[in-house]
Amino acid sequence: MSKNQSRDEQKFIAEHPKMKKLLEQVEKAAKSRATVYLYGETGTGKEVIAKEIHTLSGCKGKFVAVNCASIPENLVESMLFGHKKGAFTTAFQDQKGKFEEAENGTIFLDEITEIPKAAQPDLLRVTQEKEITPVGSNKVIKVNARIITATNKDLLDEVEKGEFRKDLYYRLNVIRLNIPLLRERKCDLEVLAKLLLEKFAREENKKTMTFSEDAISILMSYEWPGNVRELENVILRAVVMADDDTTTLRKNDLFPERIPDSSPPPIQAVEDSSKSLQEKVNVLEKFEVGKSLSKHKWVKVRVCKELDITRPRLDRLIKKHKF
Repeated sequence: MSKNQSRDEQKFIAEHPKMKKLLEQVEKAAKSRATVYLYGETGTGKEVIAKEIHTLSGCKGKFVAVNCASIPENLVESMLFGHKKGAFTTAFQDQKGKFEEAENGTIFLDEITEIPKAAQPDLLRVTQEKEITPVGSNKVIKVNARIITATNKDLLDEVEKGEFRKDLYYRLNVIRLNIPLLRERKCDLEVLAKLLLEKFAREENKKTMTFSEDAISILMSYEWPGNVRELENVILRAVVMADDDTTTLRKNDLFPERIPDSSPPPIQAVEDSSKSLQEKVNVLEKFEVGKSLSKHKWVKVRVCKELDITRPRLDRLIKKHKF
C-alpha cells in the first residue's frame, strides 16, 4: 500500500501476519479482472478493501457500491440491470442500472446472500456472458464491470441450505479474501486506535489527544464484536463528547455506559475456593450471556434462541449483570 494514501489509511495498519497476507492478496487481485469474494464479520472493512482493489486496478470507470440487503425484493433487477419507461407503475422514465453505472469500473455487491433467488439467474448471466437486459426491454446490453461481492455469511453454507445457487457461487468465488477480525490482530489495535484518535480530534477541531494507560488497557482487553467500525464509533463518540480542554481520554470516556468485562475467565473463577456456589453460578451466567451478546451483535432474538431463554429473562440478565 502506498504510504501517501490519505483515504482510509488507518485501516491498513498491518503488523499481524493475517493482515499482511490480506494486503498482499489485495495487490495481486487488483491486477486481475477476476471476480473477488470478500468474507468477514460486520465492521471488518470489506468495502474499504473492495475500494482498494478498485483503486489499485487502475480502472477508468467508477466504483459503484450496492447494499443488496437494503433493496426491496421486487426492485432488485431494476436496481441492478435498469428498466424502461412503463416497465412498472413507478417507472416514469428509462433508468440505467448499477452495472451500467459501473461500466469499465467496479461494482461492489455487499451482503450478496440477500439477493433473492428469483434474481440469481440474471446475476449468473451477467457473470458468465457480461450482458444484461433491462426490465421491460428486449434489448441485450453488454457490460464491462469488475464484480466484487461480500458477505458476513459463508456463501458455501448458503448453497448447502439451498438459499444460493451453486453455479453462481462458483462464478463469484474465484478469488476469496478472508478479512481478519480486529480481535485477531491485537498487535495492530493500539496503533490503529491512536491514528483514529488523531484523525477525529483534527476533524472535530479538538486539541491533540492521547489515551491514558487504563484506556489503552481496556482497548486491548475488549473483544470488539463490531470490529474496526465499532472502534471508530467508540473513539469518535469519546472525542465529540470530550470537553474542549481535554487532552487525555480515559477508560470511562471510551465506555461511559458499560465497561467491558475484564473479570477472570470462568474456569479460574469457578476453581476459586473463596467464592460461594452462587458467586460461581453468577460468573458462568454472566460469561455465557456476554459471549452470546457479542457473538450475535446484541440481536436479542438470536441470543434468546441460542441460550434457550425468553426475551424478558434475557432483559433481566442484562440488567442484573450490567451489560
